[in-house]
Amino acid sequence: MSTQSTILLVIIAIFLIAIIVLMMVLIKFIKNDDIEHKVAPKSAKQATPKKETSIKDLISIASDSKKSKDDLAMVVSQFIEEFKFPQKQNGKAPQEAGIYLNLVLLICSHKNADAKIITVLNAGLKKKNPEYVVEIEEYESQGVENRKNRAR
Repeated sequence: MSTQSTILLVIIAIFLIAIIVLMMVLIKFIKNDDIEHKVAPKSAKQATPKKETSIKDLISIASDSKKSKDDLAMVVSQFIEEFKFPQKQNGKAPQEAGIYLNLVLLICSHKNADAKIITVLNAGLKKKNPEYVVEIEEYESQGVENRKNRAR
């Protein structure tokens, strides 16, 4: 074998070894990347625990005249899904029910509340709180009337 053949074989061997090493590094990098993607969502969820929304938070949003129609829709959705009026006692609404009815009034009197938002609020609350149908209607009517008076 000549020197040129030997040099060529050494160069080919070095080239093959370099390719194998690069492939191993690439495979290891891809596996680590997959592991990080699988672990990251769990740690992200743990890092930001979801804060419970209180009725006072919803009132704060609904009482802000700068809030948009979308903000009000979110308030209505959370109100219906996460809250239930307190049970009536001897056919009368307890004092704690006032805060829930006040939220109905605030939403219905908000300048950005439209018929759809009010209808969804009305239907959802009546379905979830059938013993409060009269009060819900009353506070809704007051809110709509307040909004009309402000527009004049």
